[in-house]
Amino acid sequence: MDRARERRVSQDRVRARIRKKVSGTSERPRLAVKKSLKHIYAQLIDDESGKTIAAASSREKDSNVKGANAAAAKAVGALIARKAKDKGVTRVVFDRGGYQYHGNVKALADAARENGLKF
Repeated sequence: MDRARERRVSQDRVRARIRKKVSGTSERPRLAVKKSLKHIYAQLIDDESGKTIAAASSREKDSNVKGANAAAAKAVGALIARKAKDKGVTRVVFDRGGYQYHGNVKALADAARENGLKF
């Protein structure tokens, strides 16, 4: 196995371990974070019904910041919190998606908390 494949398999194991413990409901959906090299994404997911309640990313026209940096993560965190409030959601379960709670993931989480989400 090459190094890239080994790393991907390892990341998938971490994600699976987290998903065993973290699940969203309609009252308390899962706030899932996804990162790429160019963008950062966040979704509110109700795992019981298998539906996405709200989504935000640095690719949207609403987010005035582009990229996958801390400023973009803060903008996406604020945007997902605003969309969650519009849907009547105030409490969520945070799913860091296998990423370390550090840097952009932490910036997104802090911005969501500052804008009214509780987790």
